[in-house]
Amino acid sequence: MPLAPSLDPLIFPMRRGRLALLLCGALVFVAFDCWLLMPPYTNTGFDEFLFAGLGLPFFGLAALFILSRLLSRKPALVIDASGITDNGSLVAAGFIPWSDFADAGIASVGKTRFLGIRLRDPDAYLARSNALKRFLVQINMQLCGYPCNIPVTTLPCTVEELLATVKQHAAQRAG
Repeated sequence: MPLAPSLDPLIFPMRRGRLALLLCGALVFVAFDCWLLMPPYTNTGFDEFLFAGLGLPFFGLAALFILSRLLSRKPALVIDASGITDNGSLVAAGFIPWSDFADAGIASVGKTRFLGIRLRDPDAYLARSNALKRFLVQINMQLCGYPCNIPVTTLPCTVEELLATVKQHAAQRAG
């Protein structure tokens, strides 16, 4: 979906079909991990036990998060005159006013690409987050160089289109 060139508010809903596929994948891993922990497989070895012991909580929490996003009616992303509101991931940035926005770019981890948002004062953003979110944001900063990373896998646009739109809105607010 090409993004509109106007500076009207843009609301990006989650692609529910993509979320449903992710949920199915997480549930398959949960089922597999449960199967590994059932007799007679519990005696197969430490590797299988470790895989299941780590995989079950990870994929279980992932399934719960994805289910919560499927049931939520919040848009994944809103870009408007006041700023950017990100609700698209576990470490979603929330509301970023244009006054806190410094720059944006494309970040990637492996083959997954994100819209990276650089903030004027990332420490202030980190201070308003809980300990888990601070830890995850610091990992994001080490991996991608940006404190805020907006995944586009569940958005109806490309990362290039999103970057152009964000830069257009930011330029309008600055000038």
